[in-house]
Amino acid sequence: MLLPNGTLIAARFRVLNLIGSGGMGSVYRCVDVDAGPDAPVLAVKVVKYDDAGLAARFRREMDVMRQLRGEHLVRVVEVGDVDGAQFIAMEFLEGVSLRDRLEAGNPLAVSDALRMARDIARGLASAHEAGVIHRDVKPANILLTQRDDGLTRAVLLDFGIARSLDPAATMTGSGLVIGTAGYIAPEVGIGGRIADARSDLYSLGVVLYEALVGAPPFVAPNSMALMARHASENPIPPHVREPTVPVAVSDFVANLMARDHGRRAASAVATIDALTALLEGRPGVLPTLEPDAVEERSDFFVVSYEPGVRLVRITRTSKPFERAEDTAAIYTMMRNAYPVTSRGDKALLIDARSAPARTDPRFARIVAAELPGLLAGWRRAASLVQTDEGAEQLRHIRQRAGVDPNGVFQDEQAAIAYLLMPDAEERSGDV
Repeated sequence: MLLPNGTLIAARFRVLNLIGSGGMGSVYRCVDVDAGPDAPVLAVKVVKYDDAGLAARFRREMDVMRQLRGEHLVRVVEVGDVDGAQFIAMEFLEGVSLRDRLEAGNPLAVSDALRMARDIARGLASAHEAGVIHRDVKPANILLTQRDDGLTRAVLLDFGIARSLDPAATMTGSGLVIGTAGYIAPEVGIGGRIADARSDLYSLGVVLYEALVGAPPFVAPNSMALMARHASENPIPPHVREPTVPVAVSDFVANLMARDHGRRAASAVATIDALTALLEGRPGVLPTLEPDAVEERSDFFVVSYEPGVRLVRITRTSKPFERAEDTAAIYTMMRNAYPVTSRGDKALLIDARSAPARTDPRFARIVAAELPGLLAGWRRAASLVQTDEGAEQLRHIRQRAGVDPNGVFQDEQAAIAYLLMPDAEERSGDV
């Protein structure tokens, strides 16, 4: 329920008008009646959690936010509880959100986009140093304000779903995704990991991409499909979509948006240094923490592993097999690439869209015999095929082999979403 003008929140903050409302609550322009006639105007966000545990954690984490200070973080004045809801009183800033700027068809110049990203990285560095991650870095939560020297200052808003970096203090329950689908890091949105500092940096990479190009890296018809694209695809490089973007800046964005979180920048501080280098015309090199994903190649298939989302992809090549007997040998090689003992927490996608069609009935018998061993032990497994006929044939072979026939797809987004959905959503009998 929205509060009318004149309402006192916690007997202290008088509502002047509604600024906006959304799924997490409503934000009001208020004045602190305890601060006298010269009191500054504040923004007060009122949120309500039905879960008492979430409400208590929210309060603890907002108490932490109240201690944060930084030119690029909105200042929290007070937090509290009122009428079964929680409120956050913050400084009120004049400006325009990056979302409004982009929706008006005004992408930022390269230098302005890099300065904006550096400002937000500075805000994140302050928060991360204090042990808090934001979890919802997106254009709507970035305010572009005017500094006294005429330059634009970017400020990170709305820590309403922030949490402590301490895993024991997480605000979310098992399987609950919090954030905005187009900006959530793959390991959080669809991989089931708890967000960490590098998850915020992925979101910053998406924001920078959109600021440079004027459009997001991916679009999809729904949130799950959008998160699946982030988890399984590399975006078109910014310099390809917008020729004014230097290749070095494109490479920097690609680093921030690495699907494997271990291949991203090691910290917000390292990101600041790289952005400063780019602004000064030097290479923006970002140190990472983990090596590249494991990959194995042959003439018949490519095996790649994405640690951030724990997805193994076996891509069949278009090279035809000369004899049906060779198929068994290839399946043996594919099985050996990931032994059963290493499969338990991983999903498997067999991408057979480029594999040649085979009419020899011996192929179907061999595939039926080999599939159980290839698919055994994975958290979930699926096959991706090109045609309706191929899908029908593979479902029949799966049934013949005693393997669940539902894990066959022609749409890659649907296959990825199926494979990486949280375990709580797993249907009984899925392979």
